[in-house]
Amino acid sequence: MTTSLCLKCGILKGGALNECPSCEHAPLDWQAATAFTDHYLTESELGQLGRAIQILSKVDVDDETRYQAFVYFVARKWPKILEYGIEEVDSELATILDSIYRTHLVSLPSQQSLQLRSPEWEDESWLHAGTSEFQIEEDAWKEGISNIVQYGLNTAHAVVTLKIEIGEGAVLQKLAWRTRNAINHTDFSAAAQRIDPLIADSAEYKRLVKRYQAPVVNGWSGQSKKRSAYLGGTYVRLEEMAKLCGRLIRHKAGIESLIPLEVERVKQELKFSYATYISLVELVLCPEKITCSTTEGD
Repeated sequence: MTTSLCLKCGILKGGALNECPSCEHAPLDWQAATAFTDHYLTESELGQLGRAIQILSKVDVDDETRYQAFVYFVARKWPKILEYGIEEVDSELATILDSIYRTHLVSLPSQQSLQLRSPEWEDESWLHAGTSEFQIEEDAWKEGISNIVQYGLNTAHAVVTLKIEIGEGAVLQKLAWRTRNAINHTDFSAAAQRIDPLIADSAEYKRLVKRYQAPVVNGWSGQSKKRSAYLGGTYVRLEEMAKLCGRLIRHKAGIESLIPLEVERVKQELKFSYATYISLVELVLCPEKITCSTTEGD
């Protein structure tokens, strides 16, 4: 499995899209998550970058400023990873970032090489296992993956159906709901009771996926290892979908109180989680789409 850097707490973890076992952070930015993996950097380099994150965690600023400070540090010390258009940043923020860099990060090591590592998909190991024994194991594993995905799809469908029933579907679905609700008011309390089993189903899917990922080893093809990592991303997003839908339902049922800004944030996060989940499922079920140009990280 891919070794990646948790951009929240700075430890090394398995899979760029998987949640961190230490801080439980699940990355939202696929490209950023993929950039900080052993596809492109050595574990030693990832560890050095993690040290910067750990130092920043003790700086008294908000999370967004802390993240921008890390990006600023990377651009200054590790330009092979990314560029940072400081001239495009608000002047006040730019001053803060530069101050944080000079006070806390300037003494940290910088890149020792000018080139990133070449991803493994550039050689034959991308499509084929290292030995015939590994290939037999991998082929058997690939045959069963659709059954695992289907369990998650069933749960996702139930969550989306419930979301529509509470008036949070697409435009036409919302209009239809308003018409029905004017005649027969939606029982949000009953909906709140229905979401709990779906949250439990998403947790069960997480357990199934983790068990299914367990046999994946370094001797397998790069494509299957990346496919396994994408599979791991599906349980993160499915669990998010169920929990976020639960928050909306409990709010409408009067069980949980959310201010309007929080309601909109939950809706946007739910929309993002659903879109990400569908994209990941497509990649898992159509591995031929997983190439070196695939933008979604693992």
